[in-house]
Amino acid sequence: MKRLIVVLCFLIGLFNQLTAAEVNIAVKIKNTPVAIPEANIDIQEKSYETDKNGQLKVELAPGQYTINVQAVGYEDNTISIDVKNDVLDIVIELEVKIVVKATTQTVTSEKVSIGYQRVDGKSIKRLTEATLIPDVMNSLKLLPGVSSDGTTSSTIYIRGGDRDEIIALIDNIPIRTPYYFGGANSVFNPKTIEAVEFYPGGYGAEFGQALSGIVDVESLDGNNDYFYGSLDGSLLELNSFFNIPVVSEKSNLTVAFRRTHYDVALEIAEILGLWEESSSTLPSYYSLETKYVHKLNGNHSLELSYRDFISKMDFTFEDEETDETFSFNIFNDLNILSTQLESQLSKKFFNRFLIARSASDGKYVIDTTNFGFTNNYNQPQTFIRNDTTWTPIDKHQIDFGGFMYNYIEDSTGQYTFVYTDDWIEDAEEVTVNISLDSLIRLGGVYLKDTYQVTPRFTIEYGGRLSLFKVESYSIRSYLQPRLTLLYNINDKTTFKTYFGTYRQIGQEANSKMQADGSLQTLLPDLNMQQSIQYGAGLEHYLRKDILFKTEYYRKDYTDLFINEAVEPETIFTNSGKGYSRGIEVMLQQLEGGKQHGWLTYTLSDTKKYNEDGWYRPEYDLRHMGTIFYERKLNKNRSLIVSSQVRTGKRYTPLVQAADGTYSEGALFSKRLNSYIMVDIWYQHPIDVVTLSGVFRFGFTNALNRKNELSYQFNSQTNEPEIAYDFPQFRFFIVGFELFF
Repeated sequence: MKRLIVVLCFLIGLFNQLTAAEVNIAVKIKNTPVAIPEANIDIQEKSYETDKNGQLKVELAPGQYTINVQAVGYEDNTISIDVKNDVLDIVIELEVKIVVKATTQTVTSEKVSIGYQRVDGKSIKRLTEATLIPDVMNSLKLLPGVSSDGTTSSTIYIRGGDRDEIIALIDNIPIRTPYYFGGANSVFNPKTIEAVEFYPGGYGAEFGQALSGIVDVESLDGNNDYFYGSLDGSLLELNSFFNIPVVSEKSNLTVAFRRTHYDVALEIAEILGLWEESSSTLPSYYSLETKYVHKLNGNHSLELSYRDFISKMDFTFEDEETDETFSFNIFNDLNILSTQLESQLSKKFFNRFLIARSASDGKYVIDTTNFGFTNNYNQPQTFIRNDTTWTPIDKHQIDFGGFMYNYIEDSTGQYTFVYTDDWIEDAEEVTVNISLDSLIRLGGVYLKDTYQVTPRFTIEYGGRLSLFKVESYSIRSYLQPRLTLLYNINDKTTFKTYFGTYRQIGQEANSKMQADGSLQTLLPDLNMQQSIQYGAGLEHYLRKDILFKTEYYRKDYTDLFINEAVEPETIFTNSGKGYSRGIEVMLQQLEGGKQHGWLTYTLSDTKKYNEDGWYRPEYDLRHMGTIFYERKLNKNRSLIVSSQVRTGKRYTPLVQAADGTYSEGALFSKRLNSYIMVDIWYQHPIDVVTLSGVFRFGFTNALNRKNELSYQFNSQTNEPEIAYDFPQFRFFIVGFELFF
């Protein structure tokens, strides 16, 4: 039997060699015979590099392939080839990239990276895989000014702003809460992403409904020439992606399915009798994403997409010593249906029209010995948007558009808790019923004018008019001016400064106790919350592939929501305010060579004002630093190192009284110890029968450090305690990816 297996493996390898074709690739500067050494060449997810003569020889099985070529200082170039059973010689030319050159700059040139960061799909994929939890948000956690609640949380804080001060978009569709389980993992699938554009401040008039930042996700359109796909496996999930041509050179369909696998494995083990049967459901999630792209003609393209994200858990904990129980049952289904039409109306006019319908349905049930909470919700929303770009001349571009957003908050719930107060005399256990059914309407228009005044000086100015209405309340309107100045000091150095006002709808509701023990819940008739942002920065190319940039930012908050009632009531007003300021520094080696990555440092200061006065919030992190480094060893082998170092989060200390009870000290007046996380990964190419792929392994929390995450009270020990981030030890992780 062993001999038979050996013979079969030999015959398979021999067959591959006999059917493989030799492909010779030469990379040169466009319109010249000059070769480009050390150019990075990607062929169906495998990476290669040209030699000192700009040459690469590779053997490929017959079929269609996409080749992407990158080199430092040159524009990328992507071509498609058809490999047959013979020798194929290819010459790929790259255009010289003028990074910053004042004499040739136009308003449509590459964006300055001050207040902006574009993370391409390849970087997202690597940053997602090189962490414990495969999540797109991990790529953003390594950028300057960004912090999070730890390894097991996808929620992020941008430049001293709270986590709800961010809006996430996918193909221009806004998603209020793009997370599973309220923040454990984001719904964004790294396999489907072309790029993420991240705006931590000073964003243009086309963006709104965010006080601190924009996460703009662009999904892959795919390819209408040939089929390809991949299957990825990690400790938590399986993730598959397929590109399917429908009409050659006109249309294609992309399909991605992602789900956790450990819950399925446990169910199979229970069926086979390998594990004790249980009625519990482990925390699990799965998603289906489809996108159909059709080129109607040379000027018009239509996109249809459907996305469905589902998460659930249902299990119970029981403490045998205290007989206390804790159970929760969570289910959420977020689905999005959208269509988008892009039209090149003329050489000067481009238009994009989008209409989307989404719904988030689910429940949230918690039951403990002393507390119970049940909430059922349905949140449908409709979004319509149109954007137009007019370029009258090369040095002048005008963007304008409008949008309409309808959102329904339909929620019913009940919670039971031990409470003694005047609401219900002599009652130890109180049951409160909650109901909310409200319609929110948001609409508006925007205008942004970008004009190159001189070869060195560009101005971008405009404004956004937002109209906001809740139920039968009066319409509220807000004009938000924006201004950006850009000056090229020389061919390597650019200065940028900006100012803008930004508004966002609050997500809180007023609740007033009724005589029957229920809470009457209504959305408040209040102003949209506001942040006023200022900033100035400098970026300088130390050499063609080394970028240094620094930026000072400040945000002044007004009209923030604060609760001025006593629990269980909530009465919100616009009396809150605050500020956030800081300095960011980033040193980056651009992609294109054997190594790339970045080193960042952020010094920040945040203060907020609520009903009790001024305080520093828990996410006020004084010092933050990140490192990302990738070294391409040869072909598809690479080493990846990432690290996050930051000041510990703030917490409110508990003060013990003489009788053993505890009261709270000054709000967020203490800090946890510093947080340090280091991940190290290695990627190695593999072949499985006729499929190629990569195998990856590494360590998360390589320093074997217990990172303090929060401070809380332990009711069993009657003592305060520290909760730690996961993992609390060095954790070995493996994964793989196969390409079709």
